[in-house]
Amino acid sequence: MKSARYTTTLIIDIDSPENQVYNDSSVSIVFTMNKLVNWTGYSLEGQDNVTVIGNTTLVGLRNGSHKITVYANDTLGSTGKSEIITFTIVAPKPFPTALVATTSAASAGIIAVGLLVYFKKRKYQAK
Repeated sequence: MKSARYTTTLIIDIDSPENQVYNDSSVSIVFTMNKLVNWTGYSLEGQDNVTVIGNTTLVGLRNGSHKITVYANDTLGSTGKSEIITFTIVAPKPFPTALVATTSAASAGIIAVGLLVYFKKRKYQAK
C-alpha cells in the first residue's frame, strides 16, 4: 500500500504594503510564509516576477495606484501566491533644485555683467 504524503498549502501573507495611500515613493514589501521556501519573488503591475531573497523595498514608485503579488516555491515544488494588494502613492513632487541653481547662476551672471557695465561707464564719465 502506498503511503499518503501530507502536504500543507503554501500560504503567503503580505504585511506591507497595505491597501492604503502612501506619501512616499518608497514602500517596503514585508511578507511571511507558513513553510520553508527555496524561491520568492514579486510582481508589480502584473509584470514579470522579480526574484528577492526576503523582504525588500520598492523605490522610485510613480504617483498613482499600484498592484503587487508575492510568489514563492517550497522545497516540494509547490507554488504559492499571495492576495493582490492594491496601494496608492501620493508623494509630493521634489523641489526643482537644479532649476533654482541654474536660475541663481544665470541671475548672478546678469548682475555681474550689469555691475561691470555700470562701473566701466562710471569710470569713463569720471575722466
